[in-house]
Amino acid sequence: MSRDKLSTVEGITLSPHQQMMSSGAGALLVSLFMTPLDVVKIRLQTQDRLSRKCFLYSNGIMDHICPRRGRRTNGDPPIRALHTAEEICNCKWYNRPKYFNGTLDAFVKIAKTEGIPSLWSGLSPTLVLAIPTTMIYFTTYEQLKGRLHNAKSKYESIHGDFNVSNSDALISLSAGGFARVWAVTLVSPLELIRTKMQSQRMAFYQVKTCIRDLVKTRGIQGLWSGYTATILRDVPFSALYWPLY
Repeated sequence: MSRDKLSTVEGITLSPHQQMMSSGAGALLVSLFMTPLDVVKIRLQTQDRLSRKCFLYSNGIMDHICPRRGRRTNGDPPIRALHTAEEICNCKWYNRPKYFNGTLDAFVKIAKTEGIPSLWSGLSPTLVLAIPTTMIYFTTYEQLKGRLHNAKSKYESIHGDFNVSNSDALISLSAGGFARVWAVTLVSPLELIRTKMQSQRMAFYQVKTCIRDLVKTRGIQGLWSGYTATILRDVPFSALYWPLY
């Protein structure tokens, strides 16, 4: 393999394939360790504040709004039982803890009531996006940075010193920005898939059908819905991150 296709970090030479494998492994480990914290954070932010009129009940397939028993207020429709008391009592989802006193309390109650695997809810759709994005982004960044440094060295060997202040920071800024543009462009369809899986509780085969219908109605460009907003959000961050780091 030619030397310009290799990246040297602290004396260790990495090929693009090795960069992809290391960044993918890093994304996997981060997702495994951070998903429980993400689950707890979301549950703390969305704690149920039930009104006196109804409660939300899910049987695992779909959600239901069930009226509470008790006195009706003016204008309320007649109370109609959607599920028997036995169904609601035996529903593990409905009986899960709804109020937490803090992060540690949420960890304990979720693990005790719903089981430890519940702390990794949503891991699959997270991995669908996190691993490809990280692999593409970091590998592209390292390759671009290496090529820009090589171009700078060749210029200096021919024309003398590269008369630009903070040229290394400029190289990092450019490589980070372009790498993020490339990564977002490639993984936008995967982000759409992840969003569908998380928001509508879809299985993989259902997502495939949904994507096919989207392409039929909006064309192939529908897979890049929200692309401009993502670029405006992620590219400035990535461009500034590396020089400041």
